[in-house]
Amino acid sequence: MIICFAGLSASYSHWEETININADMETTEWDDKTLEIRIAAFEDLPIGETGTGTIGYWKNHPEDWPVETITIGGITYTKTEAIDIMKNPGPGDKTYDMYSQLVAAKLNVIIGCESSCIDQTIIDADNWMATYGPVGSGVGASDPAWQNEGSSLHTTLTNYNEGEMCAPHRDDVEETNDWDYNDFIVDLNMTGYYIDNDPILVQLNLIFEAMARGAAYHHDYSFFLPPGFFGCNSTAVINYYETDGTHLSTNTIHYEDEDPILITIFSNTWTALPPTAGHPWAANTIDDTGIHPGRITTVEFTFEGFFCVNELNLDDYTLDYVGVHGHNLFFDTPLHVWDTGEIIHKGDDRYLVTPNNWEWPQERAPIWDVYPYNPVTDEGVSEGRSPPVFTQHWYTETPTTQKWDP
Repeated sequence: MIICFAGLSASYSHWEETININADMETTEWDDKTLEIRIAAFEDLPIGETGTGTIGYWKNHPEDWPVETITIGGITYTKTEAIDIMKNPGPGDKTYDMYSQLVAAKLNVIIGCESSCIDQTIIDADNWMATYGPVGSGVGASDPAWQNEGSSLHTTLTNYNEGEMCAPHRDDVEETNDWDYNDFIVDLNMTGYYIDNDPILVQLNLIFEAMARGAAYHHDYSFFLPPGFFGCNSTAVINYYETDGTHLSTNTIHYEDEDPILITIFSNTWTALPPTAGHPWAANTIDDTGIHPGRITTVEFTFEGFFCVNELNLDDYTLDYVGVHGHNLFFDTPLHVWDTGEIIHKGDDRYLVTPNNWEWPQERAPIWDVYPYNPVTDEGVSEGRSPPVFTQHWYTETPTTQKWDP
């Protein structure tokens, strides 16, 4: 199995020989099942600017609201109530106009848009709504309240929301993420050993290899199973190996069945795959720099009482079942980004599960330029979407020259 946070693949033979276990009975050859995949991911790049949304944007994109309630003129409205008001303005009633522009402006500020040019206007407009509102109070265009103050406040809010002041409109902000899915790539080879093909799990072995790292950020990378997954107590023996195969250390951890299992696989992605000579931060993502081995971590799970009755069947975890972003994996491999504090989990648009022979993009090449959608085969990745849209077997398309070439 290969897990890539935007990265590479390889397989090792540490666990390929048949395992024979003695437990007060004759030596037995166990049935084995394997899962070999590549998981790729990338983290968000630093955000330079955030663009504003208009009334039309915010009332039609409830999923993008950063809050569930908003206060206008001293009255708190739920998101649903606010959107309903924005979609159904009262004819000729200027409190609806002020309300809608003020909601949009407040949301734009909350998501991080530059606000130095609008902060005071928002305060003044809030006070105007507290004085002449609430929404639906029937202030007309010819009323002094609108003529003397309301109209100019409304115009300023409108200009801000349309990107004509200190913050650009969202449509004018250049995409800051490269969508190259090569910030960290890990190959995962997983083998389960069973008694006579029954759901009786005797041992579970995992091999993780760091394959590519196209990120200047630092991370740690872990393996997670939820409480009660195995159905019995377990012991994990973790071995860490240097990039040249030298054994670094061994760690043994006992888990009660009711405990979650969280194992550090790579404590620092920079040491798991150091920068390529001549490049300040990347490894195995820059063309013509050669292939550089990464560190390897192995994990061996054994179970109290020798075996564990468990429904885990690795044969079930086909790529079609797992899904493009790994929603149906029975485990998670969190990538913790030190620089931003975020954690990228399975199911995230930035997390990708692929075959273990998948060829990843070169540095800064978006995935849709490497595996462009092919209308003839109806496979590939949509161009220029954020996030991109993948067909079920997108990886079967022949990659373009923008794939990584060592």
